[in-house]
Amino acid sequence: MDVSFALSPWGLWGVRRLARTTCVWLARAQIALIQDRVEEILKDEAFVQRVAGGFGASATAAERLEAATGMWNAARSILAFSPDEEVCWPCDRAEDSVMPRGTDPSIVARLDALAQGLELRRPPSREAIPGNLDVLSDCARDTLALAAALGPGRVFVLTTIPPGRAAPDLVGFLERAAIPCRHVDDLGQKRLLRETLLPVFAQAGLTDLLATGSIRLACLHLIVPRAPLAMPEPLSDDDYAYDAVCDEPEAPGDPSLWDDAISAWWEVS
Repeated sequence: MDVSFALSPWGLWGVRRLARTTCVWLARAQIALIQDRVEEILKDEAFVQRVAGGFGASATAAERLEAATGMWNAARSILAFSPDEEVCWPCDRAEDSVMPRGTDPSIVARLDALAQGLELRRPPSREAIPGNLDVLSDCARDTLALAAALGPGRVFVLTTIPPGRAAPDLVGFLERAAIPCRHVDDLGQKRLLRETLLPVFAQAGLTDLLATGSIRLACLHLIVPRAPLAMPEPLSDDDYAYDAVCDEPEAPGDPSLWDDAISAWWEVS
């Protein structure tokens, strides 16, 4: 799930509803946002205006951001241990991550490799000021890298279309990274996608949210053929083998992991 929906006024509600019907993953950058970084993040005006703009028009930027992150801080421990809601997120180490039982712990190392490679493919966004935070891009990078690391399988990114915009922010990020992202507007193709995913949204109650017109949701599908190449060295049977992998200095990153990647998005309506 993209940060634009997760940190919206309806994000926590939507995540918990969806998590009763399917596994919901949150990107690592999103988890970092809710861990007492409000003062730092307030320096990124583009992020505050885009993501936290729905928490009361009369509230200050700090109040809006604190409202968005405060809900998640209060619910994080509940989500980590809820037997009925499958919400997962990666951390810097596999043993600190919240993942479904049986998940390959090397997913964290694959995620790191994919995120580093994607970072090297893109120039800074137009809204970013050199030397300043670019939280939107950090979240987009981690969200897309997570989607690639989780494949193969039926993985999609749930995001939003900002007011006054024609496409989700993730589309612009992909384009800056030279990864094509096609808008699916053909009725036949869109119907196939809708028939697959709308039952999930309806069961979770997201169709009720869409009916209010309060938010525009979109689904983004990503195919990264070289993602399986983002593999760490084989782990030994040593219980601390993965710690050793994570504690090594980060590799320079390989942007070619994203060669031939393609994507598409469609509005959920």
